[in-house]
Amino acid sequence: MYSKIEEAFWIDIKVKALSTDGQFLFLYLLTSHHKNMIGYYVMPKLYVAADLNWEIERVDKGFAELLQNGFVTYDNKTQVVFINNFLKFNSIDNPNQITGAIKALGLVPNNPLDPIFSDRLNALKTAMCKGKKDEFKTLYETLIETVAKRVNPTLTVTEAENIITTETELAVKLGFETLGRKLNKTEQDIVEDYLKRHPVELVKIALEETAKENMGMDYLIGIMRNFHIRGIKTEDDYWDYEFQRDKENGKV
Repeated sequence: MYSKIEEAFWIDIKVKALSTDGQFLFLYLLTSHHKNMIGYYVMPKLYVAADLNWEIERVDKGFAELLQNGFVTYDNKTQVVFINNFLKFNSIDNPNQITGAIKALGLVPNNPLDPIFSDRLNALKTAMCKGKKDEFKTLYETLIETVAKRVNPTLTVTEAENIITTETELAVKLGFETLGRKLNKTEQDIVEDYLKRHPVELVKIALEETAKENMGMDYLIGIMRNFHIRGIKTEDDYWDYEFQRDKENGKV
């Protein structure tokens, strides 16, 4: 099994901001023989320590850095790790891979990260299913349903604390996930305002484009203005627009 690692990995602004240990641990999680095809798997920290010949304190520090910067999510009780953007760069492309994803999921114990993984699958649904046949779309729905059945609606106090309930908390989370850092006060206010008026998926797309171009909030504001001008109100609208643009440019 292999993982796609972009050539730009080492010059990615968010990766460059990590310490050397943070970079090495992240690369290890992406390429380790323990990983699976969905980036959601059991990864005991003692295994990491043994494989990398690190003291456990060094492993804990590395994970803390990756968690803080939005690269991974980790549950200490079940020792499960989720690489937050794994499926974005290692997309599920055919029915056989969906079947494999369901099997891989079956080896992961139920844990508090299930809702996060479920949300990620739903957020990627439009992009994953774009241009695919009905068989693929049906199987992808089966994958989503499989994860949904794992999600326990009765949350413990600890699990409930991880739920994003306000625009402020969501803006902080999006800042780390897309820009790899905490937003400053001005940025925070801008993102919060957009979250009050637009779906979170659309704001996240704009932030991801801003990060990709290594630009500031003026660029984000321009993207959101263009969304308004073009009548893009949802994530589906965005992907429909992108599909039509690719079609017009002969890329489809």
